[in-house]
Amino acid sequence: MKTLVLRLLCFIATYSAVHAADVRILAWDEEVAARKLTWVHAKDSREISDLHPLRRSDPYPGPSKGAQVVIRADDRTPQEGEAAVELRCSVNPSFRRPLLILLPDTKAATGLRGLVIDENLTSFGWGTMRFLNATGEEVVVQIDQKALRVPGGWKPVDFRPGGKRRNVGIRIALSKTIETPAYTSVWEHRDDGRSLVFILRGGDPRLGSLALKALPEIKGEDATLTTAE
Repeated sequence: MKTLVLRLLCFIATYSAVHAADVRILAWDEEVAARKLTWVHAKDSREISDLHPLRRSDPYPGPSKGAQVVIRADDRTPQEGEAAVELRCSVNPSFRRPLLILLPDTKAATGLRGLVIDENLTSFGWGTMRFLNATGEEVVVQIDQKALRVPGGWKPVDFRPGGKRRNVGIRIALSKTIETPAYTSVWEHRDDGRSLVFILRGGDPRLGSLALKALPEIKGEDATLTTAE
C-alpha cells in the first residue's frame, strides 16, 4: 500500500513539473460565448462547449511547461497554406488556478485575444473584490470610505473591505472627474465569498457613464476551490 501511495505521489509531482495548471475560460460577452472553438492539447483536444459571459468554464488541461495554450477557431476559414486559425496564449508557470478571459479583437485572425489571470486563493482570497478595468482610463473605487485607484490596463486590483457579511456602499469615478460619480450602488460584502468585477463603459447614460459586471463565488459552492491551493 505504501509503495502504491509513493508511486501516485511521484506521478503527481512529475505531472505538475511538466504541465501547467488546468485552465478555466470566461467569455467576454454572448458573441464570444457563441463561437465554435476547440481546445487543442497533445492528449486531450476537445470542443469548448461551456463558454459563458457570467460563468467560468470547467477546467481544460494545461499545456506542457513552456508551451502555450492553443485554441482553434473552427468558425474561421484559414488562409491558403495554413492548417487552422489559432489563438495562442502564454500562461505564467507560477499560476496555480489560471483563468483565460476571451476578449473580442477585430484585428486578430481569430477575432479573439486572451488575457490570463491567476485566481488561486492565496492571491485572491475569500472576502476579496478583484477589479479589472476595461475602460482604458484610470478610475477610483470607493468602498466603505476606503478608496483605491484602478488603472485602465487590465491589471487586477484587489480590495478587501474586511469584516463580516454586510451591505457596503460603492462609488466609482473617473480619476479625471473624481468629484463626479460615474457609478453608485449598494453591494453585499461576504467574508465567505469573493467577486471578480469588470469595470465597463456604461451602455445606458441614465444609469451612469460606467457599469460593472461581477462574477461572485461563495465558499463551498466549488469543490475545487480549497485552502490548499
